[in-house]
Amino acid sequence: MTGVDHPTIKDFEHASQVLGRFCSQFRYPQPDEGYEKIMYLKPSDHPSDHWSPVEIAAVLSKLEESTPRGRRVSDGGILTTSSS
Repeated sequence: MTGVDHPTIKDFEHASQVLGRFCSQFRYPQPDEGYEKIMYLKPSDHPSDHWSPVEIAAVLSKLEESTPRGRRVSDGGILTTSSS
């Protein structure tokens, strides 16, 4: 697999170093970081290397429709602050 036209990463060795650094520095998001919603996708959720615009839109729609973090839906369908 070869990438082309990247403004700063010109070869496989450099790309491998960058990805290695990203992997070593990765930390899962923490609740105090200020996000309202988050979705974790596993490779098995979409086994193809390519995402079509329709597939991306479906994931974004699912995220948009999800309940915000720190809130729960009551029996009446009203969003209320969670006690957790």
